[in-house]
Amino acid sequence: MPQVIVRNAGDISLIRTGERIEMEYLFDVPHFVESLRISCPGLQLYSKTDDIPGHSGKTKLISLLPESIVSHIPKTGLSHPEEWRGTFHTWLEQYLSPDHIKVVELGRSYLQYPIYSDGEGFATSFGSILKFREDVRILATTTLRRLGEKFNLALEDKMGEPILKNAFFGAHLRTEKDAREGWPAGDWKYSRFDIQTELYLQQSARSNTPLIYVASGDLSEVAMFTEKALAINKTVTTKFSVLSGKDLEELEALAWDQQALIDFLVMLKASDFAGVGHSSFAWNIALKRHLYAEEKNHLNGPQMLSDELSQIYGIPRGYPEYAACLWP
Repeated sequence: MPQVIVRNAGDISLIRTGERIEMEYLFDVPHFVESLRISCPGLQLYSKTDDIPGHSGKTKLISLLPESIVSHIPKTGLSHPEEWRGTFHTWLEQYLSPDHIKVVELGRSYLQYPIYSDGEGFATSFGSILKFREDVRILATTTLRRLGEKFNLALEDKMGEPILKNAFFGAHLRTEKDAREGWPAGDWKYSRFDIQTELYLQQSARSNTPLIYVASGDLSEVAMFTEKALAINKTVTTKFSVLSGKDLEELEALAWDQQALIDFLVMLKASDFAGVGHSSFAWNIALKRHLYAEEKNHLNGPQMLSDELSQIYGIPRGYPEYAACLWP
């Protein structure tokens, strides 16, 4: 079964720690297993490598970064994805022997596979093999319900709709510590708080709602954004603002990345959404929302992604790997 590499709890900018944890840290494992069973009934799943018959903990794993066996990969992913399987089998032959089980440990391959090479239907549905863990989904639904109650949005009968019209504008404020260090403001215009704030508040004018739901892992940045929004008569809220009691306790007990999953699910429902182009979080939300958009030329400007449901700010055609290789 896949595992998750967790970031450093004491310093969120330390992402590639090498520390692994079971995938239930973020995802609904029973849903994943059942999805694979239905889609690939002949596939045998093992929870751990030690569960594989004929394999023991003393057997050395064969490590492979999947893209390493291909000579050149453009930003838009593998040029000939249909050839990778044959290339892999050729690579594997050097390790095969008739009397020993070999286990290949795949490294983290990120934004390397062009998802539309398997057709649009598969590309836009395969990501559903994963669902966030159940407690997170419940908290996200509770957040939406409390949002509706607090601001009189009448959402209860609309919860099943993919996009909640005239409800709230969702803004992903990507200015946390890890973002500031990964994309220094001096080099990356759109990583600056003032630029994001200006763009988001300008976009909020097109949203037929005075309410802005902000996703951010830094509440001090949210407080500054709130002041700016008040100046144009916009109200700002977060999951921490609308949850209370036992729900708030459950939220605060979650790790930083786990808390972000709630924002992800809430933002999917927003009447309008804004993010920045160097954020895979924002791209993933916008691409999923785009499935419900009427505007199909979403990558032709004026922003990095633009349709009537979302704006991802940046220079058009920037970060092409997200649109090409990120499963919505």
